[in-house]
Amino acid sequence: IKFSKLSNSDSLLNNKHKLYKIRRIYVYPDYQTQLLTNSNIDLDTNIFFHRQKKDFGLNQYFFITPIPQKINSKPILRCIMFQYDSLFSPLQSERTYTALSQLKNFKFIDISYSPVEHSLLRRKSDTLQLDCTIKLSLYDPLLLSTSLEANFSAATNSLTDNNNSNFGIQWNLSLQHRNMFKNAEIFSSNAKVAIEIRSDIFNM
Repeated sequence: IKFSKLSNSDSLLNNKHKLYKIRRIYVYPDYQTQLLTNSNIDLDTNIFFHRQKKDFGLNQYFFITPIPQKINSKPILRCIMFQYDSLFSPLQSERTYTALSQLKNFKFIDISYSPVEHSLLRRKSDTLQLDCTIKLSLYDPLLLSTSLEANFSAATNSLTDNNNSNFGIQWNLSLQHRNMFKNAEIFSSNAKVAIEIRSDIFNM
C-alpha cells in the first residue's frame, strides 16, 4: 500500500506501509494469572497441526496448558480464522473472538499480537512478522440453579355464586455442565415439582 506525503521542500515522496503477517499462534486454553507467577504449576506445551479448510495450508499451533488438560484442542482450532503466513486482519480476529464466544465455555477471551523482534530489524523488508497469543479462561464446568414460584388465582362461579381460589407452588431445578467430555459440549437438564391447592376441597 502506498501513500504520498509532502517533504520540507514540498516535493512528493512515495512510502510504503509495512505489512504484517502471522508467524506463530500460541493458545492458552485454560489461562490463569497464577500460571505465570507460580512455579509449582506444571505446564505442558503441545504442538498441533490443523488445516482450517481444504484450500488452506497446514497450520502449526502451540498449546500451553496446565496438567491435567481440561479442554481438548479440536473445538478451539475450529474457531481460529487466521493461519500461518496470512496477513493480519482485524476482521479475522473479530470472527475468531465471536466463534470462541459461541462455544459458551470461556468467561474471558483475549487475542493479542506482538511483533517479532528480528523482523523489526529488517528495514528494507516490506513485511513484518507477528506472533499471536490467545488466552482463554474457562467457566466452572458445573452450574446448579434453583428457583421457587408461587401463584394465586381467584374466580367466581356465576351459576353457584361460589368463590374458588387456587394456590400453587412450583420448584425449579436446573443443572448445566459445560465441557462435559472436554470438547466444549454443554449438557443441560431441568426438573420441576409443582403443588396446587384448591379452596373448594374444603367445602366438600
